[in-house]
Amino acid sequence: MPLVFVHGVATRQTPAYQAFVSQRDDLFKRLVIGNDDQVFDPDWGSDAVTFFRGGWVPTPGGNEAMGGGKALVADGASVASAVASRDVEQGVDLAMAALLQRRAAENQPLSQQDLDVFAAAVGYLAKGGDKTAFGPNETDAQFTQTLRDELGPAMPPAVVEAMSIGNVFSAIGDAVKKVTDSVRNKSSDAVLRFVREPLSQQVALFLGDIFVYLRYRETDGENGTYNRIFTPIITALVKAVAAQRDGQKLIVVGHSLGAVILYDLLTNERSLKAVRDAAGKDLSIDALVTVGAQPGLFADMGLYGNSESGKLPRPSCVQSWMNVFDYTDVLSFRCEPFFSDVKDLAFDNVSGALEAHSAYFQRPSFYSRLQDRLGLPAQA
Repeated sequence: MPLVFVHGVATRQTPAYQAFVSQRDDLFKRLVIGNDDQVFDPDWGSDAVTFFRGGWVPTPGGNEAMGGGKALVADGASVASAVASRDVEQGVDLAMAALLQRRAAENQPLSQQDLDVFAAAVGYLAKGGDKTAFGPNETDAQFTQTLRDELGPAMPPAVVEAMSIGNVFSAIGDAVKKVTDSVRNKSSDAVLRFVREPLSQQVALFLGDIFVYLRYRETDGENGTYNRIFTPIITALVKAVAAQRDGQKLIVVGHSLGAVILYDLLTNERSLKAVRDAAGKDLSIDALVTVGAQPGLFADMGLYGNSESGKLPRPSCVQSWMNVFDYTDVLSFRCEPFFSDVKDLAFDNVSGALEAHSAYFQRPSFYSRLQDRLGLPAQA
C-alpha cells in the first residue's frame, strides 16, 4: 500500500534531513506498508521562507556560560538503563532512536541488520516487553547486553544466525553511551550555549514557514500557497493513487504544519479536482495520521472558518483520521474538540522538549502502536 508523508515546518533538503527521510521511509516499508510499496515525500519546504541577510542570532561572549552545575547522571549509570528500569518501552525507544541518530550522523543508510533489530524491538514491545529485565544502575555496556538478550528471542533464529548481530549492538552501545555522556558532562547552561544558535534558527524557520503559508494562503499565481505549497503534495498524491493496487489502502501522514496544510488541501475543491483529473478517479484516503500537529490550534483561531454544528467536518475524502500528540511536544495539539470523526491519541517520545517534536518516527513503540491502530498485520 502506498504512503504519502507531508513534512512540517523548518524542513530543508539537507544531507542530515535526507538521511532521516531514508531511515523513516525504510521503517514505514518494513513495519507498516510492506517492502514492495512506495513512500512519497513531497517537498514543500524548499519553497517556503527564505532569509536574505541573517545575523540576528546573538553570539554568546566568554562570560555568558554560568559554568559548574551538578551532574545529572553519575557513578557510571546508563541513562537508557535508568529509563528502561522505570518503563521498558521508553528505554527501548531511547536505544533505537540513538542507533538511528548515529547512522544519520555517519551518513549511513539503515542496513538489513539495523532493520532486523529495529523490527525485533517493535515486536518485543508489541508483546509487552519484560518490565523487570533492566536494572536502574546498569552501565551502558550492561544495558546493551541486556537489550541484546531481550531482543534475541524476538528475531527468527535464521535471522540471528545469518547476521553478525554483535555489530549492530556495538553501534547501539556506542550511541547510548553518547547519550549518557552528553547528559553527564553538560549542565543546563552549557547545553543552552551549545544549542542556542541552531535552536534560534529552527524557531525562525518554524515561524517563517507559517507566516509564508498564511501570507499567501488566499493568493493565486506563482507565489500563492496553492502553487508553492499545495502543488508538490498534489503531485505526490497522484503518484500514490497510481501506485495503489487493487485492495490496497492509501495512508497519508502529516507531521506538524504538514497536517495543517493537509486539512486545507483535502477540503479544497480545486485541489481535489486536480487529483481527480490527473489520477482519473476521486481521491480516497483510507487513513489520515496527523502527528505532532496543529490543526486544532488553527481551528480554534478560526483559520478554517466556522461550522454551524460547532465542529469542522473530517475531509470527505478521508475514511479514518487519527491525531497523535506528545504532552512534552509543545507544538502538538488535540483535534477532537474542533473536528468531527477524529481520534486523539497520546504518545510519549521519552525525550526532552527540544527533541520531542521530531522524535516520533524514531521510536519502535510508535510503529508498534500504528500497526495496531491501522489494523495491519505486523511486518516485522
